[in-house]
Amino acid sequence: MVTHYYHYADCLAEGDTMTEKPTGIEANKHLVHEFWRTVWEARRMENAHKFVDENMIEHNPNMENGLAGFKKAFETTWTPKPIADELSTEFIFVAERDIVVTIQKRFRPDPDSPSETYVNWWYDGFRVRDGKIVEHWDGRLKEDFSDQYERAKS
Repeated sequence: MVTHYYHYADCLAEGDTMTEKPTGIEANKHLVHEFWRTVWEARRMENAHKFVDENMIEHNPNMENGLAGFKKAFETTWTPKPIADELSTEFIFVAERDIVVTIQKRFRPDPDSPSETYVNWWYDGFRVRDGKIVEHWDGRLKEDFSDQYERAKS
């Protein structure tokens, strides 16, 4: 069964308002949601070990495998932010078995009109096993790594 969630803000790690701990597919979606909220958006590398497996397989051609590879890619460029109660943009979480796919609404600079932006939807895929992200996919092409993630800092 495939499940869709919009604005998955009802499952929060800090100040969690859930009365029961999610299990199975719901737990996997919750884990990816919390990774995105407390690590990616908040730029909190100190939380990465709670979500990313030491031996995570990374399919982004610009990054190395594992927790160490994830940290290496971002820890020198990230400036920590406060952890928000909700994600900063529209998200869709789709899950089946051990796979969670996120679809995120992004606003990108318009190359034809630098003062404007356009809407772009981005996809990330995660395999979750034993409460950790053990594999990650995205659509990133091989390119200059610093340029690629300079945009992610904002």
